[in-house]
Amino acid sequence: MVRQMKLNLSGRLILLLTVTVLLAPIASVSAQDSDPNHLSGGWAITITLPDNPLGLPTTVQILGNFTQDGSFIFSDSLGKFGPGLTQSPGHGQWARTAKGEFTLDSWHLVFDNAGQFFGLSRGQASIKFDPKEGKITGTNFLQLIPNVGGPLPGLPGKLEGHRLAIEPPPPTP
Repeated sequence: MVRQMKLNLSGRLILLLTVTVLLAPIASVSAQDSDPNHLSGGWAITITLPDNPLGLPTTVQILGNFTQDGSFIFSDSLGKFGPGLTQSPGHGQWARTAKGEFTLDSWHLVFDNAGQFFGLSRGQASIKFDPKEGKITGTNFLQLIPNVGGPLPGLPGKLEGHRLAIEPPPPTP
């Protein structure tokens, strides 16, 4: 009987520890969602550009992930940067500059129609985060930097975005 009680107590302890370990990351993410000092997580971002000489669309959609270590990994709807140029997925870094304020610097490799390296595209942004709404707003600057001839004039714009929510999948029949 004593042995069964010890096993029962051990089993309960193991179950409690397992649940605690499994729920800890969820609590951490929830705390981070409302912390104005962290952008970590997945985001849907829209950049609005004015009419421009490169013929880029006036709206660019971005799906990105700000990591805890300050990296930013993303893909966007641009795909092409000017006529005949294609770009890679993006990589960048972000840093907090003040409470609820951040700077972002991101890059793409750019290739011509023959698949030859053409240069880089660079995006820079100043971001303000509203943790209550889970939204970001800011300004951005896009620039094409060919590997010959130096950077082309950049394009200023505005950005806004929202954090992607973690939701359970729908029940299966």
